Amino acid sequence: MLALVVVALAILAVRHLRQPSPSPQPDPTALAAPSPSATTSTSTAPATTVSSASALQPLATQIASLTAPLKGTYGVWVQDLPTGASTGQHVQQSFVAASVIKFYILVALYEEVAKGQISLDEKITTTAADIQDYGTGSIRYDPVGTSYTLADLAQRAAKQSDNTAAYLITQRLGEAYIQSRTDAWGMTDTSIALDHTTPQDIGTLFAAVARRRVLPARSALDLLGLLADTDFEDRLPALLPPYAVVSHKIGTEANGVMNDAGLVVLPTRSYVLAIMTDGTDPDQVIQAEQQLSQTVFQFESGLP
Repeated sequence: MLALVVVALAILAVRHLRQPSPSPQPDPTALAAPSPSATTSTSTAPATTVSSASALQPLATQIASLTAPLKGTYGVWVQDLPTGASTGQHVQQSFVAASVIKFYILVALYEEVAKGQISLDEKITTTAADIQDYGTGSIRYDPVGTSYTLADLAQRAAKQSDNTAAYLITQRLGEAYIQSRTDAWGMTDTSIALDHTTPQDIGTLFAAVARRRVLPARSALDLLGLLADTDFEDRLPALLPPYAVVSHKIGTEANGVMNDAGLVVLPTRSYVLAIMTDGTDPDQVIQAEQQLSQTVFQFESGLP
């Protein structure tokens, strides 16, 4: 359990610095546990998935009860990292990713940096064609011709969900290359070009990063640090206590798409939660996601 505390403290240190920084390197296997393959129910009820001898069945029941009266579709994936147990509903359904797709882009970038193929100090200068003049982020308000390091672009994509920053990183790496890495990581139900993913894919990638199966320890901690204390803390982290370190990526789109996925590190254990939605009521979806996150936190906190 000490290793989990080290992870939390490392992420806290990085998030307060609000930029990539050297981080301690805990045992890369500290959070590792085999992740059983999920099987999806074929019933007409919300497709519910439970693995690891139904260890999380009570949580699955609570999730179904919370979402049943709500308008729209709620895809939910939960994985307890110490045991590998997982549960959820509509876990393999394809949803519009919106800015959740930026996590795939950032992992691909940090993987290249870890391999020594790219430096975060590399600078990119914007042209008029680069500016994504919609949604969130501050680069679109800067003068065209401004130069940014890849480290700055990564921070803006993570903290602000800056669309131009994500576009510039994608152009640097190549969309096809990011897709090839996504496939190699096992997220074969995710399309970078079509901006679609599943709760299971995005949750599994967060788990893989947390377990150092995709990135080495320092790179994983730097990236997870960027994704903590973002400009959008109104979903997964909103009702959790301050000691819960939440590294996450939100995504918002039209037609009731209100996503959030990430890693939650507690003093005694850690878990991944991904919530993806479609056709929801804008007046209830934020509160619903907060309640789902709080429910998962309370369940995880009570595990031995």
